[in-house]
Amino acid sequence: MKTFIIGLSILLSGMGKFESAFAAFEWQELTSELSARSDAAAYSADGSMFAYGGLSTFTTTGVQVGIPDAIPGRFEIKHQIKNVGTQADVIQNLEFSADGSKILVEYAHSGAKVAVYDLATNRELVRVSRAGFSGQTSFFGNDGESLVVVQAGKVEIYDFSSGTWRAFSIGNPAEEILTAKPTANGRELFVHIRNKGISHWNLERGQKTREWATTAMSVDVSRDGTKWLLRSFRGDVDILDATNGSNIYDESISFGKDEIVQFSPDGNYLISGGSDGSIYFLNVDDFASSSLKSEALVGAQINKIDFSRDGHRMMVFAGERGAFVFFERQN
Repeated sequence: MKTFIIGLSILLSGMGKFESAFAAFEWQELTSELSARSDAAAYSADGSMFAYGGLSTFTTTGVQVGIPDAIPGRFEIKHQIKNVGTQADVIQNLEFSADGSKILVEYAHSGAKVAVYDLATNRELVRVSRAGFSGQTSFFGNDGESLVVVQAGKVEIYDFSSGTWRAFSIGNPAEEILTAKPTANGRELFVHIRNKGISHWNLERGQKTREWATTAMSVDVSRDGTKWLLRSFRGDVDILDATNGSNIYDESISFGKDEIVQFSPDGNYLISGGSDGSIYFLNVDDFASSSLKSEALVGAQINKIDFSRDGHRMMVFAGERGAFVFFERQN
């Protein structure tokens, strides 16, 4: 296992370089041994489990659920869900429920589907076809008690306890939805429509509460729903106050257009992963920056960075190599 103390600088458009001015984070690399065909990955809220999905046999796709650090340097596979779709299907998204008892699987080929499985029994709880846009369209709502599916022009919500569906309209089915992002508790939803803007919805009431215009290409929302990350086609990032849509900073932050950029769990940092295997942290309050680099990620294209809900464990997924690296914060 390796320990990293991180400190670097990130270039801000028009503002020069800001050197690290805060106490360095110290991360310990837990393990990094996995090479498997993986189309998607997920990390549980408590950091005790991870999941990856891809072609598992000659005829089906499947999902593996493992324990990252049960054995130093190795993974222990705890659950295997087979027969998810067909050989032609690609798993687009995986997500654990808040309590870790269920997993959501989005997959598509000729048609797009969403399924939820009980991890204690590997039993399929619900499956539904979806339409409207690529990428993540489904998530757990109300702290894992419901399934929320964003379709073209509408939202459908399935209640696990009653086994019933309800739905409400979110606009014109012909409009292209670019992003649908929930808040951490799954009770609010931000919907981003191309060349139109962002709307905020209360899922319990099925009502739109706010709306703002933007031409951004992608949007991320902090888990508490208070900040937006708007990204242009060139990769420039603006941070906005989600309560009123105003810019928190006058200048854009420049990232490579192929780098992923997202909020940390507490919304206080931007997290970025580059093709050189480095993970970058930028404090959104004072622009102090830092980074870490793992040898296991050198030369890999980082596709996803996920955190436990408390922000003390981090999973980095490099999709093209099927590499997973797990870190634990030491301070």
